[in-house]
Amino acid sequence: MKYLSLKKENENRRERLARMKAGAEIHGRTDEYLKDSGAPGRESGRVITNPAAPWLMPQHTGSGGDAMAKSVEQYLEYEKEGRNDNTYSFDELAFWRPIDAENRPVYRAVLRESRAIQDEAQDILNRFAGLSMMGLLPKAQVERLHRDIARWKKQGESTGELRLLMQDAQRRTRMRCDEAMLLYLMHAISDSYARISETDRGALLSASRIAYKRAFAEGNEITRLGAKSVPGAKFVRDTLSNNPLPTGLTYEQALAADAAYRAREITKQAVVDSSQGKELSMDSEPMQAILRRQRAWQLREVQKTPEGRFAGYYDMVMGFIVGHTVVQAFMDAGVKAYRFIATIDDRTTDECRALHGKVFRMEELKLGINAPPVYPPPHPCRSVIQAVEVADTGQHDIIGRGTGISSDGGALVENAVNVGHINFNDSTQVEEQFRDFIDKNRDSDHESIRIITKSGDVYDILGGQVRINLEGMDDFLDGAKTIHNHPTGYSEYSFSSDRQDDDIPSFFRENGSMMEAFDEKYRYRFNRPANVTLEQWNEAYAASDKIAFEMLDAEGYSLDDDLVTLLQHYKILGTCKSLGIDGSYTRWEF
Repeated sequence: MKYLSLKKENENRRERLARMKAGAEIHGRTDEYLKDSGAPGRESGRVITNPAAPWLMPQHTGSGGDAMAKSVEQYLEYEKEGRNDNTYSFDELAFWRPIDAENRPVYRAVLRESRAIQDEAQDILNRFAGLSMMGLLPKAQVERLHRDIARWKKQGESTGELRLLMQDAQRRTRMRCDEAMLLYLMHAISDSYARISETDRGALLSASRIAYKRAFAEGNEITRLGAKSVPGAKFVRDTLSNNPLPTGLTYEQALAADAAYRAREITKQAVVDSSQGKELSMDSEPMQAILRRQRAWQLREVQKTPEGRFAGYYDMVMGFIVGHTVVQAFMDAGVKAYRFIATIDDRTTDECRALHGKVFRMEELKLGINAPPVYPPPHPCRSVIQAVEVADTGQHDIIGRGTGISSDGGALVENAVNVGHINFNDSTQVEEQFRDFIDKNRDSDHESIRIITKSGDVYDILGGQVRINLEGMDDFLDGAKTIHNHPTGYSEYSFSSDRQDDDIPSFFRENGSMMEAFDEKYRYRFNRPANVTLEQWNEAYAASDKIAFEMLDAEGYSLDDDLVTLLQHYKILGTCKSLGIDGSYTRWEF
C-alpha cells in the first residue's frame, strides 16, 4: 500500500475541521441555492459558508420562491446596514470590484475545461470496459501505459504525486486496472488544470497591477517619497512559487494535490460501479456530483453582476496575490504604518474581526497574521490594509505594545504575565509547570504559551485562535523551555513546519532549548539538536514526504487509519531521521 494520498487527505480533513470549528460547514446544496436565489456570495469578498443563513437553506414555509426572495431581501438590508459605517474612509467594494472582474475569463476557462475533462475521463473509462477493476491489467495495456508515461515525461507533464506514481508504474510489469485508471485520470486532470492556469496567471497579473496602482497612489499621497515599480509576470510567478498559500501548499502543489484527489474520487466510483455491474459512465449522477464539486472548488459564480462575484480556489489565489502586491506597493511608496480593515458581517472570521481597525508599523507586518490574507481557516480573505500617517499609530492601536513584561529595548509584550520562578535545571519542577499549563489550557479554543527562561522565570502569554504574538520576547526565548497548545480542529497532531513562522522554524530562530506542544490527542516534544541549523532543517523537511511514506509503509499502516494524526508526525520523524537526530522528537498519547 502506498501513502501518496495522505497529504491531500490530511489537508482536506484539516480544512473541514477548521470550517466546522468556525461553524461554517458549507451546506451540500449551497451552489444551487446561490444560483437560483441570486443571493450575494461575496459582496465583501467572502464565501457564504454559514449554514444558519436562511438564504442558503431550503425553505419549507409556503412558497419556496417567496421565502427565498424574502431571505435575500433581508440579507441585502443587512449588508446595507453593515456598510454604512465608513469610519476609516475606505471603500472595500470599490477596491475589489475591478479585481473581481479579472476572475471572469478564469471562470469561463473552468467551465470549458470541465466539459473537456468529462469527455477525457469517459474515454479513459471506456478503456477499462469489461475488465475487473480490481483485477490485473492485460499485458498489452501495461505496455501501452509504459509508452504513455515515457511520452508524458518527455513532455514534462509530471509533478508532485503524479511523478512518483509514474516512476513506480514504470518499474512494474503487473498492475491492477484501478491503479492504471488512476494514473490516466490524474494526468488528464493535471493537464486540464495546467490549461486553466495559463488563463489564471494572466488574470492574476492584471489584478496585481490594478491593486498596485491604487495602493501605491494611496501610500504616495501620504509620503510623497515613492518610487513606482509596477509588478510584472516575474513578481506573480515568484510570489506563487516561493510562498505557501493559506492551505499550506504553493499554487502548483495545491493544483497537483487536487488533481490527485479528484482522480481518486472518479476511480473509487468506477470501482463501485464495476462491482455492481453498472456501465462506467461520466453521465451517472455520482460522477456528475464529483464534477460539480470539482468545479465549485476551482471557481464558482455566486452572484451574476457586471463585475462578477466569485469564490473558490482561484479566487483565494487572487486575494493572495493582491495581498502581496499591496505590501510591495506600500514599501515602494515608503509607507511607515498601515491600518487593518475588515468588512464586519456574519461571514467575518474571528481573526479578521479582532484585527479590524488596528494600526501596525510596516516593520511589524506579517502576511497571514496581521496583514491579509489572514488565515486559517483557508478562505478568500477580503480584508484590506490602508496606509496611514505615522502620527496615527497611537499606542492604543499597536499590537504588541500592551501591558505585561518588557524586553531590554523597552517594548512591551501584550498579555504576558509572570506566573512564578523555578529551578530551570530541575526536570521535576519543569514538568510540574508543563502539567499545570496543560490542565489550564486543555479545552481552550485559543493558543497560549508558557515560557520558562534560562533564569527560571515563568511567563504565560495568551494568543489568538492559531497564532501567538511573541514580539519583544527574543531575550526571554533564548535557551528557554516552552509549551503551547494546539486547539481542537487546528492541530496537525505534531509540530508545524511548513511556513517559516511555524513551530519548528520559529523555535530554531528563537534559539530555544526544548519545545513541547499538545492537543486533544497527543503531547509532543522537540529538543533542539546542537549541530543542526534552520537551513539544514528546512532542506530536510522539504524532502520528508518520501521518507514519511516509506516509514508508514514499513510499519504496516493503511489508508483506513486516521490520516490526520499520521502524516505530519511521520514527516517530522522522517526529517529527524534524515538529519541523524532521531532522538530529538517524541510524541505520546495523553
